[in-house]
Amino acid sequence: MRLLRISGALLLLSFAAVSGCGGGTNNDQGLALTLLGYRADSDNCSEAVPNQTGTTEPFSTTDESSGATFAGGIVAGLVVENNLSHQHVILQNAFFEYYVPGATAQPPATSSPLGFVVGKKPISEGGEEEEGGTDPGSGVTSEPIVCGETFVVPAEVRTWMLLNRQSLPEPPFTMEVRGFVTGITSAGDRFDTNEVNYLVQFTPDIIINGGTSGSTGGTDGGTDGGTGDDGGAGTDDGTGDTGGDSTGSEGAGTDDSADL
Repeated sequence: MRLLRISGALLLLSFAAVSGCGGGTNNDQGLALTLLGYRADSDNCSEAVPNQTGTTEPFSTTDESSGATFAGGIVAGLVVENNLSHQHVILQNAFFEYYVPGATAQPPATSSPLGFVVGKKPISEGGEEEEGGTDPGSGVTSEPIVCGETFVVPAEVRTWMLLNRQSLPEPPFTMEVRGFVTGITSAGDRFDTNEVNYLVQFTPDIIINGGTSGSTGGTDGGTDGGTGDDGGAGTDDGTGDTGGDSTGSEGAGTDDSADL
């Protein structure tokens, strides 16, 4: 009986060891497949170098003439590095979770498809890294560090925020986006990258005025025109004072000639 128990224990240990070694999905802290960070969507991923940790967006935009309120998705580039020297990785999905400090309800988690390839990291015989290029085993041409755009905050999440505005703080407030990427290697192993946070600061709403706005300026001349000091009517531009003085002088001269 004791021999059977020992044999059973050894069998379980052997199964656990095989299960732990055969999966090949351990990617602790993104050692094999790394999410380096985010890149501004305006750059169109022109370089595979992270340059953005967050963005600022109005909470919503309202058309005053129609009363329609809308908020679109927020796009950013994901910069991913493959540290495997013998396998390329096909990125499948990006997963995002959202957290708003002080909110009574949190936006739902989302995912978005990716579908681009991260090439293997070429290593020379001397152990030095080489330039990326075509994988001779698969024909895949890609660099070991790539950038691909996706919605870090899709329109569905923005709509949820509009419909559940009473559960969120008044703008301005900041929402934390926690993102990671999953991919499949050319050997069939699945890796999840490390998480990288992205901050979205929501500012107060923008209201678009559909009509034309302007102000009408008044004129001072005609309505404020006064009389001259000695009788002549004038305006504010100075003609009143001049006219009044000349009229008064002529009157005085006529009176003096009459007395003589």
